[in-house]
Amino acid sequence: MGCDCDCKCKKKRRVTVDCRPVTRKKIRRVKNTDSCANQCDYNSPTWVNMAGKTFGGSQSTVRWQNQSGVQFGGSSQILSTNDTTVVAETNATPAPAPAPDPVSEGQEATFQMTPDYSRFNVDSQKLDPNKTYTAFSSTDMFNAINAKVLAVPENTAHDPDSTWLDPTKFDTWDGVPIADAANRTKEELCAFIRSEAADTGKQYYTKGLRDLFYQVNPFADNANPTITEIQEWNRRVILHFRALLGVDIPLQNSARLHLEARWASERKHTDVWDAEYPGTFGSAEGPCGVGDGNSHCGAAFFPNEVHRAEYISATPYENNFVAYPELENYTTRYAMSEGIASVKADLPWSIKLAVVIDNFICTEGVTGHPGPFVNPTSARQEVGIDWWYTGTANETIIFRGKWR
Repeated sequence: MGCDCDCKCKKKRRVTVDCRPVTRKKIRRVKNTDSCANQCDYNSPTWVNMAGKTFGGSQSTVRWQNQSGVQFGGSSQILSTNDTTVVAETNATPAPAPAPDPVSEGQEATFQMTPDYSRFNVDSQKLDPNKTYTAFSSTDMFNAINAKVLAVPENTAHDPDSTWLDPTKFDTWDGVPIADAANRTKEELCAFIRSEAADTGKQYYTKGLRDLFYQVNPFADNANPTITEIQEWNRRVILHFRALLGVDIPLQNSARLHLEARWASERKHTDVWDAEYPGTFGSAEGPCGVGDGNSHCGAAFFPNEVHRAEYISATPYENNFVAYPELENYTTRYAMSEGIASVKADLPWSIKLAVVIDNFICTEGVTGHPGPFVNPTSARQEVGIDWWYTGTANETIIFRGKWR
């Protein structure tokens, strides 16, 4: 797999990675299954190789290395494995320590991260004439996903035992992580995180996940979980994968990152921002649309103070800087990386994110896409997630994760 970087490259034969100059050196072409060991913030323009070809969101397979021999750069590629399609890369550089987690282990999440406010409507979407669209706010999207799940005849709720999942196929985890995860092959990691009892559909049966769900009981109403409950459960799912691989790096939800994930999705999939932010078509800042050729188009989009205030003053934030202190003096884009994937819309919330993470690990190990989730040394400590689903004929939902 390649990386999706947009970093400065103005001086001849030199580039800048994380503000450190390195010598640009062309190296061998590498297989697409190779992961990214070093990436950069996409806050600046795309890379340019020595032949003058731009990449970072392009389909270039050329890799580069710094003076330490660490590879970076390359292409993004679409990989399909069962129910998850990988369409973007993530950043695996170490993250600074965040503020204390407002929702600690054992505590109940009391506030919502995903905005209920949205500027877009059905007329603003990049429409496919062969599909049926509905205007959705963020909450409407969650409701539509919930309805999609419960439309499956075997599903009466989102907890594992109320779905088509077979409870006997979930292995109980003894709490002992795999040893030396950083040096294990992706095949070894994949075999460890999946339940041996599952003879088929192993990607649905993460070891110990069913037990964790019923220990935590994250949803007050398993048939109708709230956005807050889903986001806190997703945080616990990520921590569960970290525990399986012996990673003890903490994690918290970030309102900033949730907002930035939402803005990026709206920039990518709608035209509501295009008139006021014309930009360069297909760039990290957008605008985007059919033919933009960049799965990360819109990733770096950051609206102005007036437009940010519209979201911060709306539900669920309502200018509550006690519950959401990170939204006070919020003047610059916060995300350092993002990852995108698609997953079946009708998977229950108890396993939806787990299937995404499972696919990342089983195709890449602990670097590249899985890096922010589970890398033993560089897993991120803050996350924001957006799920994009507009009730189209498409049976998938788009996951977008923002990390810091």
